[in-house]
Amino acid sequence: ISWGQSATIRGETDWFSILTGWLITSFSHANITSRNGCTPGVPTPYMILCLELSVDPDVDLVFMEYTLNDGRDPGNRLIGNQLVMDTERLVRRVMALPNHPAVVLMQVPTHGIACYPPDIHPGNHGHKVMADLAVHLLQRVALGLLMEPYDSQDRELLREPLPPPMYPGNLPPSSPMCRVGEELRSLLVLAEGFEWVNEGTAVKPKPGYVATRPGARLQLRLDTNRSAVGSAADEKVHLYVHHLRSYQHMGSAQLSCASGCSCAEVVVDAHITDRVSQVYMAELVASQSKECVVEVQVLKETKSSEHKFKVSGVVVAERAGKENAMNRMGGHNQAFGLRQHTGDEVMVLGTGTLTKSLTVTAGAFSASAKAAIEGAGGKADLAAPKAAWTRRAYKKLVAELAEKGLDYKKEMLKKRVANLKSKGMFTERAAKAPVAAKAFPKKK
Repeated sequence: ISWGQSATIRGETDWFSILTGWLITSFSHANITSRNGCTPGVPTPYMILCLELSVDPDVDLVFMEYTLNDGRDPGNRLIGNQLVMDTERLVRRVMALPNHPAVVLMQVPTHGIACYPPDIHPGNHGHKVMADLAVHLLQRVALGLLMEPYDSQDRELLREPLPPPMYPGNLPPSSPMCRVGEELRSLLVLAEGFEWVNEGTAVKPKPGYVATRPGARLQLRLDTNRSAVGSAADEKVHLYVHHLRSYQHMGSAQLSCASGCSCAEVVVDAHITDRVSQVYMAELVASQSKECVVEVQVLKETKSSEHKFKVSGVVVAERAGKENAMNRMGGHNQAFGLRQHTGDEVMVLGTGTLTKSLTVTAGAFSASAKAAIEGAGGKADLAAPKAAWTRRAYKKLVAELAEKGLDYKKEMLKKRVANLKSKGMFTERAAKAPVAAKAFPKKK
């Protein structure tokens, strides 16, 4: 739904785009950058693995909506509910990002869904309702901050570590499980005959390691150890190698475990007869190891008379055993089901516009926000830090007001009301005319 399904104009009439427009209009002096990182039809476990492909590291607010895609727990359990455990791991993974972003869960009701028409996605009106809910939430938060401004104590609370998980050991992966694009290069051990090439454009990049001759070898070092999440040492871990298949130029390759771990070899023929070029997944089932080196070797056998082979990513399952999330994305020897993560589709971005003369003043700027402001000819000014609010300062202010015959609480309330008036959020009601008292006859 949040991807924009059934909205007539994705990027305009879907609920997240409506929310983005409201934010940019309502907070015109702020640098608002929004990103729709949704991928249609995926369950929570996939996003636990591949969060980095959909969420920027310096994000401040994240909306999550998985009610329909996750379905129900197979056993409909109250204790040990798999959907609850998956959701907690994803929320914890998001909140562990550098800015410790706020997380909002968008719940779509499923009651009576069997009586729905075939297409259960909301239309434009439904998307508007969802946008209104998000806007109302942000308005309430903004009003609360006017009444109780954000201070140093709030900042300290934000830095505190998260409490232990509700279910013991239900922690998210501590490192990226999805290595696509530039992330893939950090795994490189050996590249003989393979070169890093971007076959797309700057706007729609399609990078990967490409070889064009038999015998070329590519080795990638992966961590397949899953003991930290309670997997038995003898359980196998499923990993998936993203590779290009096309109707021209493509050859074949052998995938194997070169050192540190063991797995059955898999031969991949990247030539297909359909006149399309698409990313596929090849599955290896490997033993657990901190340093599992996987090798891709281009073979002599080819159906196209050429030998091109391209590796564009690797995904390692979060836990040992069969990983249903990746099978829903395609599975072994199948096309990878997420065009947003292969460069075939550009994700929707919404940003506020800046004028040449604009100066943005804030307590802090993320690197991307500062670059966006200065890139548009604006100026990013750091506000002077507020004086620390201590008990001594509080007592001093109370005493100073008392000397003038003023009450601290009443003065603070006046200040807040004046602030609300300046923003057009407070209107005084006209005083009502006094009602004359009526005389009632005495009872006999």
